Amino acid sequence: MKKTQTLNFVSVVLMAVYVILLFLPFWSYDGISSSIQSYIWFPGEKADLTAYLTAQLGESYTINNIIWPPILSFVAAVVGVILCAIYNDEPLMCLIPIVGGLIGAWGYLTTPAFQLGGNWVLHLVVCIAMILIGVLTLLSGQKKK
Repeated sequence: MKKTQTLNFVSVVLMAVYVILLFLPFWSYDGISSSIQSYIWFPGEKADLTAYLTAQLGESYTINNIIWPPILSFVAAVVGVILCAIYNDEPLMCLIPIVGGLIGAWGYLTTPAFQLGGNWVLHLVVCIAMILIGVLTLLSGQKKK
């Protein structure tokens, strides 16, 4: 297996792990746990989480403060899993995990609501790993040329 294929496979694994993490319990409050994706897609069913986040972050908090990083990083990760698996010998496929990782890392580092999550650092580490592996893939593809 070529280096580019190996690195793209590692990216596929990291992006798949990230997608799974988005659906695992993230916030814990009043004996209840909620995942990022369940809150993003069904905020009406998570009024207690909205109340918890508002109590922690102030009245200016709304779901609109947090909606875009998880959606964009989720889409990038799903598309990345598919394209990096299919076109695993293409070094430019690494741009997808780089973009997804940058969006995710930016979201976790700049959004206080995410920093209230119990395992936000794990999410951040996976996003940073996606960026690093993507950059290594890009560099290995450039060396070949």
